[in-house]
Amino acid sequence: MKYLLWLIAILILAVGLQLAAPAASAVSAGSTTLTAGQSLVIRANGCTLHLTKNTPAVVKAKCVASNNANVARARVDTKVVLDAGQSHKVEANQCRLNVTKNTLTIVKVVCVAVFSTTKITLPGTQLTALAAYETGNKLFAADDNSESVLVLEGTTYQKLATIPNVGGAVFAMVINETYGKVYAASDLACCTSGITPGTGKVAVIDASTNQLIKEIDPGEHYSFSFFLLGHDEVHDKVYVTWQGGVGVIDVATDQFIPIVGADYPYPYLDKMAINTVTNQIFLPHFGTDRLYIIDGGTLAVSFFDLATTRGYEPLDIVANEKENKVYLTMVDVPGQGEMGILALDMDTRKYRFVGKEDLEPLVFNQKSNQLFAGVQVGSRGAIVDGENNALTYVPMGNGGVGAGNLRTATNHAYFATTDETYIVDGALKKVVKKIPSGFNSGGGIFVWSVAINQKTGKVYVVNNDHKGVIQVIQD
Repeated sequence: MKYLLWLIAILILAVGLQLAAPAASAVSAGSTTLTAGQSLVIRANGCTLHLTKNTPAVVKAKCVASNNANVARARVDTKVVLDAGQSHKVEANQCRLNVTKNTLTIVKVVCVAVFSTTKITLPGTQLTALAAYETGNKLFAADDNSESVLVLEGTTYQKLATIPNVGGAVFAMVINETYGKVYAASDLACCTSGITPGTGKVAVIDASTNQLIKEIDPGEHYSFSFFLLGHDEVHDKVYVTWQGGVGVIDVATDQFIPIVGADYPYPYLDKMAINTVTNQIFLPHFGTDRLYIIDGGTLAVSFFDLATTRGYEPLDIVANEKENKVYLTMVDVPGQGEMGILALDMDTRKYRFVGKEDLEPLVFNQKSNQLFAGVQVGSRGAIVDGENNALTYVPMGNGGVGAGNLRTATNHAYFATTDETYIVDGALKKVVKKIPSGFNSGGGIFVWSVAINQKTGKVYVVNNDHKGVIQVIQD
């Protein structure tokens, strides 16, 4: 499979002007003149390029993976003397450096992001949820067959522990890094054949010791649970919804507090969003077309009537903290037969609809101010600019995206289908790589999950819960 390129065009001229380095975090094009002994550092696409001109004819290139925890021990240096038109390649540490001398005095440098992959095979398991513990570099994986949570070392992938008695049908699992706690929600009388009915409780696990601390029973259930968990690391809260109510867990004490006045989300359709800046929680309701707004400080509940936009039946939702907006996938969009996205300004209540596809699931990068959307039924996902709501379509084959997540630092979104994982680059606004799962969907009901360790850049993907396989991608 070909490597997908992020291009940095840097022209290094052979006569002596002053050094003028381009922006560190952008894809840069420009010219820089180096005298002998001068150096230039460029950072982009998860790698760092060190260029040093040692003599008028020799360029020294050093390729360092800036997202590699062992960067000090994983460094490649090379000196090349090139005639016009000659090229030299250095590849290491998840990046590739191509150096081409186009004339006697100009060198062109290209940095290539390389997404290496490996697979973790766990025979006899049915993996329904993943969560990465960054502080301890661990991966927690819910196994429906054993009704337990498996703990894996995040780099070697060795199994460290099995935490029993968590329950089946765990589709929602979050980790609070501050207190080192894992919250795994076990759906009661769940969803479909092939899934073990759960406990209707939220298991609390110590991420350091791998021990079950307690179980939280949120209250009365109706026919089944359908848990959603919303994690607010800033305020150390975990918001819980199920078919029966809404509440919040205080992570410090694990006290559960019911929230009165908000309808629980419609089973298996609606989602939850949190704005940690305004300390607001957003719960759309498919059946009533209401967007419930919970004040995280007081737990007071209000709502916005989505029907006033003439859009109906909300599904997924994410929050834009910089612009104080929310984005909702809507089944019915005014003036078109296709689904789309509602961009709603929570300060002014002004709104705009964008897109004509089944754009879900949604993930948002607060750093780049971009919305990434997969596609379930259709062939195009999208990227939406958070400032002006401008939409760019991103082709995604036959759709079928079941889960998504985002690496903030590299601005790469990962969308999982049964057949493959799409890697979408926010700067280039396109799919930069498709990684096959090795499975043929062949129809049926599947569970997908994507967890990312933001520190190490490890991306963990379940493309098919029935296979007992986690695909690991190095971002």
